Amino acid sequence: MKMDLAILSRGQPRLQAQLHQLEAHIAASLRSLRAIIHDLRPEALDHGLRNAIESQVTQFSRLSGIACRLHADQRVYNAAPGAKVDAALFRVLQESLSNIARHANATQVEIALCRQPSSLTLTVTDNGIGLPARPPRRGNGLAGIADRVARAGGQFHVASRPGQGTALSMSFPLELAPHQGEHVLPEAK
Repeated sequence: MKMDLAILSRGQPRLQAQLHQLEAHIAASLRSLRAIIHDLRPEALDHGLRNAIESQVTQFSRLSGIACRLHADQRVYNAAPGAKVDAALFRVLQESLSNIARHANATQVEIALCRQPSSLTLTVTDNGIGLPARPPRRGNGLAGIADRVARAGGQFHVASRPGQGTALSMSFPLELAPHQGEHVLPEAK
């Protein structure tokens, strides 16, 4: 639609103002649609975090031809981290693997999932070309990952050297259940 509008605006100068307004409405609609899609819970999580992650890793290897190994602490799956962290974790894994397939020229990827008492850590490491020596400009992929991790209350770190691959580390806080015997007061309204 945006391309059709651009073509029309070149051919009809007197319609340019109306066409530019229509183009602005389309752009706003696209931004809204992307925001809605960005926040949707991934369908893959309907079968649990473990199945979603393992399926994503298998699919990535099959489609990209890049060897991918998953190292997951069993405790990661024993108690679900929560819907918000599940969705953020799965989406950043998807985006990380997508970035590797498009930009890294990697032949191997290592994924590590570890659970501590109050956090869940995801590390995605590749043996690709790494990021340039100058600080990364954080294109849409890295910026999107950083934003998603921050919205889940987590922290994001990038380590890379030219020719030596890249490691993305994300840490997500987990909501802890109250200890037995503790009384939790309801929130004030």
